[in-house]
Amino acid sequence: MTPTETRTVVAEALAMALEKMAFLDAMPSAAPFEPTAEMLGAEIDFDGPARGTLQIAAAGAFACVIRGTIAGPDDPGASELTDTLQELANVTCGLVLPMLATDETDVFRVSVPRPCSSADWARNADAEPAIMDVEGHQVAVRLILTNTNL
Repeated sequence: MTPTETRTVVAEALAMALEKMAFLDAMPSAAPFEPTAEMLGAEIDFDGPARGTLQIAAAGAFACVIRGTIAGPDDPGASELTDTLQELANVTCGLVLPMLATDETDVFRVSVPRPCSSADWARNADAEPAIMDVEGHQVAVRLILTNTNL
């Protein structure tokens, strides 16, 4: 799978996840994504016919938007906002995996989503993310394939 195909697959999955989870529309963004120390992120690993990690990163303000559409207005702390992005990573990964399957009987093992820091994001700087605009907020998502027959 080429890097362009990977970005397309993960962008489509994120857009579907946002629509299903929070009734939010995501559009491709041409602006570059610059991770900051204040960014929130989540990542989830998978293994099967393809092995890798899906990462999502965004500003805390985006996490507040998505949390508000799911849980209603409240005053979430950093932990709740990170949990929200972890759930978004989980749903997005669940939508990506069928796109990576080579056969309808393929099985993937998926980890529990975990927080992703700016340092975690920087470790995979060569994997170019898809950048999406969601309600005026930039959301970066990338699929890092480490072993695949695709």
